[in-house]
Amino acid sequence: MLFSESDNNASFSLDLHAQILADSLLDNNRAWIQYLQDHRQLIIKHSTTATINETVMSTCRYRIKKFLSDMGVNEDLVLTFKIINRIPNDLKFSEKYMESVYVPSHEYIVELRKMYVTLRNKVNKL
Repeated sequence: MLFSESDNNASFSLDLHAQILADSLLDNNRAWIQYLQDHRQLIIKHSTTATINETVMSTCRYRIKKFLSDMGVNEDLVLTFKIINRIPNDLKFSEKYMESVYVPSHEYIVELRKMYVTLRNKVNKL
């Protein structure tokens, strides 16, 4: 449960909206996962590349959320990160299996999610 320490109701509203957005980006719905897979090349174009080496992996091996946090990226992009880098599970996240990874842009994934929701709503109306 989220609690606001502010007297301003707007800050609590923003916190709630951020939580809802984070939950939607972690959606395990097959349609959302397929949408991400279909847009993999576009997501890669809007991503940055990070090198995987022993120094990075000394703290992040097998811990994708920790890696994203250390990169300054929201942890709600874990699903997208796994899909674009084709990482089936956290155990495959090590320098043994990869030399570099794509780190998705949070802004781009939020826009992609909005497009997905719009498309899904239009299809449901048919």
